[in-house]
Amino acid sequence: MAKSRKTSDKAMLRVTTETRDTLRVMAEEKGSSMQGVAEEAIEAYRRQMILDETTEAYTRLLQDAEAASALKAEQSDWDVTLGDGLEDD
Repeated sequence: MAKSRKTSDKAMLRVTTETRDTLRVMAEEKGSSMQGVAEEAIEAYRRQMILDETTEAYTRLLQDAEAASALKAEQSDWDVTLGDGLEDD
C-alpha cells in the first residue's frame, strides 16, 4: 500500500481540532506519523465501502428469484472443480 511520495504530491486537509487530536493520539500509540495513520484509515474505509457495496449488490441479486437461480446453477457448475483429486493441505 505504501507508495513513495514526492514532496509536491502533498496537499493540506482541514479537519476539526478534535479529529487532529484523535489522529495525533492514534499516531503516538502506533509509533507512526499522523499522515501514515490517516492514509491507513482512508484505505481501510475505501475497502470497507467496496465490501458494503458488494454486500448490497449480492442482497439485491438474491431478491431476484431468476438471478438467484442462475447464480446457484453457476455455483453448482463450479462445484465439480472441487474434486480435483488433490489432497487437502
